[in-house]
Order: sequence, then C-alpha cells, then structure tokens
Amino acid sequence: MAERKKISARKKVSVEDQERMLAALQQKDEEVKKVVPTKKEVKVKPAKVSKKTQRVTVDFPQEMYEQMKEETQMNGQTLRGFVVSLVRKHLSNRE
Repeated sequence: MAERKKISARKKVSVEDQERMLAALQQKDEEVKKVVPTKKEVKVKPAKVSKKTQRVTVDFPQEMYEQMKEETQMNGQTLRGFVVSLVRKHLSNRE
C-alpha cells in the first residue's frame, strides 16, 4: 500500500518572497528563450479534414428504440454510431 503523506498547514509566503520567485521564473524563461533557436523545426501535423455533416431527426417506435439501446450498451457503442454503421452497410450493399 502506498504511504500517505501527512497533511500539514499551508506555508505562508510573503509578498516579497513571491516577487523574488516570480523574478527568478521570468529570468529562467528568458534564458530558455535565448537557448532555443529562432528557426522552428516543428513538424506541422496536417489539419484533420472534417467532412460536413447533416443533422437528421428520426422518430423510432419505443420498442425499437429500447432494443437499439440494449444492443449498443452491450457492444459499448453509441446510438449515433450504431445508426451510421447500419446506413453505411446498407449503402455499400446497394453498390
């Protein structure tokens, strides 16, 4: 079992100490900026091409909806994914 750390009171830091810590961090940031070359060699990831979608509202009979809901819960699938996969199968079988 992992050891638990003892809970202690929060340390109070004075404003002067906070200012000193902030100045040290800012100085560290400036040093890092000097070390980092200005020419960036960062690989740019291609932007995901989002296909346009069309929202459709469909009314299912309650019994059918319950059956769909049970099946998607068993498969760990969303209702949207379930319906889209069925339509895809149908359209691919037509071709």
